[in-house]
Amino acid sequence: MNLRKITLKYMSWCPGIEAAAHFIPDKEISNKRLMQVYVLITIAALGVGVPYLLYFEPEPPPSWIIAYESGTRTSPGTLIEIGEEDLSKYLKLAAVIKQADDAVRPGFLRTPPGPMLKMTHDEGREIVALLGGEYKDTVKTYSFKVWMEGKVYSIRIDFGEEPPKMA
Repeated sequence: MNLRKITLKYMSWCPGIEAAAHFIPDKEISNKRLMQVYVLITIAALGVGVPYLLYFEPEPPPSWIIAYESGTRTSPGTLIEIGEEDLSKYLKLAAVIKQADDAVRPGFLRTPPGPMLKMTHDEGREIVALLGGEYKDTVKTYSFKVWMEGKVYSIRIDFGEEPPKMA
């Protein structure tokens, strides 16, 4: 294979290629040398591609949480009971419950939800597990009724890149 002959054969239509072809060595390249170049390119591609596939995993989408107060009760009954120690461990859960408490308006049975708070995917999974749910990749929205200090809260956790639209 002669690079100068190949260049002139396929690029002869280009103005000035004959002058430029003088800078390309006029010698035959052996098949052994071509195979060495192909192997080198393959090793370089694998050297970049394999670590990327093995070590760089895509980050899962974030999760979003919101809560609103939905009444009062003297005992939890069948509701999930959470306490102060749970809120101290899961700060986003504490924040949405505080939002729900701050949004209480006299005369309304159900408060309007505040803005959804963004969490990491793992934080959302931990809160789902705390509230007794089982995370599944196919389920994007989880809803729970919890009881804390005499109040009932509805908590919604969504998994996705964007927060869901609230009606």
